[in-house]
Amino acid sequence: GFVEEDEAIIREVNRKAVGMAILIVILCGLIYAMVLAAVKIVEWVGSLF
Repeated sequence: GFVEEDEAIIREVNRKAVGMAILIVILCGLIYAMVLAAVKIVEWVGSLF
């Protein structure tokens, strides 16, 4: 596997790692957007009263 330096397995593991890294970046962006939206909503609700 990875220890025996099998090229195909190393390539597959690296591909999955890149995919997970992209997914993590997207999730961080979504969390950031949700926090911004929550702040805007709280400010909007606060301005009503």
